[in-house]
Amino acid sequence: MWGRGGHRSCQAGPLPCDARKLMWAQSPSLCVLLHHPAEFRVMGPGRPLLATVGQDIVLPCHLSPAVDARRLEIRWIRHQVSETVHLYQNGADQYWDQMEEYDGRTELVRDGLSRGSLDLRISGLRPSDDGQYICTVQDAASYREALVELKVAGLWPLCCFVRMVQVSLGWCVSLPELCAILTSIHLVLKHKGC
Repeated sequence: MWGRGGHRSCQAGPLPCDARKLMWAQSPSLCVLLHHPAEFRVMGPGRPLLATVGQDIVLPCHLSPAVDARRLEIRWIRHQVSETVHLYQNGADQYWDQMEEYDGRTELVRDGLSRGSLDLRISGLRPSDDGQYICTVQDAASYREALVELKVAGLWPLCCFVRMVQVSLGWCVSLPELCAILTSIHLVLKHKGC
């Protein structure tokens, strides 16, 4: 069908998909049908995650419905965008905007991206990793986010095993040796008036 000015106009006929997700655009010589991605939600675990210092952990997050996330921008942040823990953009991990304290310790788990999984692995947990993380997802048409709470417990005062004790510095000592060390520390502190 020809419209005003002698240009071919777009005809609205039956569409094979949900018309609410489509937008018609018309230039003087071309009709283009632009497809907007399906609406999605970003879902976190809904409960705090518990881990200990030194452990590796995966922060779970996913899209609902499960749509391919490989072409989306996925950014894990702390409290604001300037506090980027990990950025996946243009099909690759981007490290130029990453917070220094996460350098070399984060990885977006890739094997689930095509199914909407946005999981982030953090290696070698530190006490400073405790707190809230926000999984943000953005495409050309929308922005969504989900909150993930991480509780990091230290190895204080001691992690006890059968007849052995692991001190947070990584030492393994027997219980009698530990008693001798603690007694020595107590005597030194007492002598200094602490």
